[in-house]
Amino acid sequence: MAGKRPLGAGRQRRLLGLLVAVAAIHLITCPYAKVEESFNLQAMHDLLYHRLDTDKYDHLEFPGVVPRTFLGPLAVAALSSPVVYVLSLLEAPKFYSQLVVRAVLGLGVIFGLWTLQKEVRRQFGATVATVFCWVTATQFHLMFYCTRTLPNVLALPVVLPALAAWLQLRWARFIRLSAFAILVFRAELSVFLGLALLLLLGTRRLTVAKALRCALPAGALCLGLTVAVDSCFWRYLVWPEGKVLWYNTVLNKSSNWGTSPLLWYFYSALPRGLGCSLFFVPLGAVDRRALALLLLSLGFVALYSLLPHKELRFVIYTFPVLNIVAARGCACLCRAAHRRGRCADGRVSVSRSEWCLEVRQEGRRAAWVGAHAGLHAPPHGGSPRAPGALQGHAPCPGQRPRHHGCESEPQQAAPPRRQPADKAGAPGETPWAVLRPQGSSVSWQMGPRAGRWDPGHRPRSSAAPTLWLPPAQGVHPTGGP
Repeated sequence: MAGKRPLGAGRQRRLLGLLVAVAAIHLITCPYAKVEESFNLQAMHDLLYHRLDTDKYDHLEFPGVVPRTFLGPLAVAALSSPVVYVLSLLEAPKFYSQLVVRAVLGLGVIFGLWTLQKEVRRQFGATVATVFCWVTATQFHLMFYCTRTLPNVLALPVVLPALAAWLQLRWARFIRLSAFAILVFRAELSVFLGLALLLLLGTRRLTVAKALRCALPAGALCLGLTVAVDSCFWRYLVWPEGKVLWYNTVLNKSSNWGTSPLLWYFYSALPRGLGCSLFFVPLGAVDRRALALLLLSLGFVALYSLLPHKELRFVIYTFPVLNIVAARGCACLCRAAHRRGRCADGRVSVSRSEWCLEVRQEGRRAAWVGAHAGLHAPPHGGSPRAPGALQGHAPCPGQRPRHHGCESEPQQAAPPRRQPADKAGAPGETPWAVLRPQGSSVSWQMGPRAGRWDPGHRPRSSAAPTLWLPPAQGVHPTGGP
């Protein structure tokens, strides 16, 4: 019916609320700043309180080792300004303004994660997307850092939509977002996003000419934007990220702040960042799409390991990507658990509550549709399932199943007539699927010639199922042993 809310929307809202709640807990529990956050945090303060009076800006007196861009603090300060203005009218301490700007940054990162999650749901299915959200929420480092004003975190709201565009094969959008993230925020992203671009070129989904035709204008625009804005604030002609790139890579002066072994990212940073989800990453690599994501992340970490100075925040962009691979591996385990109990004669027996479902492999697709229907039968005393196509299955045989976040809207149709008993299947035919309440003498069989089941004709029992199958498939109540 028009205007009816799709199924699964409430579950998605709860997952989004979970991510927001976890980030808020980290923010309130630990509102303090580390030294790498100082420039961006102070820049947001100056933009909100000093505004156009640039002579009072802190960076002119304490410029730091290398200049940083003002574009990130400008965006966060602009979004935070209404709330900060109200707090200033109430004469609230500036501490609450700090919480506001951190919360706005965290919401930007969660928006990027949610954009990526929606594409994961479309590509891999609802189970993988749900596990992705839970894995992300239970990891400490990503959810803790998402509210910290680090340059790497300021790049995440751009990097995550770029990865979603890469999964969608929207290469023009991917190149534009990548150019902005690389030239404005973090130059090392040229390795990470550059490998993603090479995968597009290697699979011939994108030609070099088309990539250059999009990359050159986008790069010129982003470079001109950061040079124009930051030169005004720094009061001399400067490309901040270019200076950072020269300082860290060519001069290699970042090693003055400490060095780590070559494989430190692999045996320390990634295990701490991913936690227990690391064990599911190899299982997800069985999927070719997840394998591409895994190779992209490991390739970036391996190349970035050549720099002696290492920090976990330098590879934080790979955590959401590896979480997708881990979620895919966890979904494989769940699917294997649902398929356990396979018998030697080709039957699969699944028990749920008072129901017992046996499916024969020779039924191919129709059998699995029957299994899906049996597992979705309501429990004792539950409400019947609304008619319509089952989630994850096409309404007609031979069609490829499509996984969406919600089921399609049920079609109003007249109830089918009950087929005669002689059309329920030829004598001796082996049914594809048998569904029976445990301890009952009545079973529902589906076979090659089984007719549709009339919902009005069912045994007078409180345990009787309410079962709906796609129009092309059917079940018929017959007497069973």
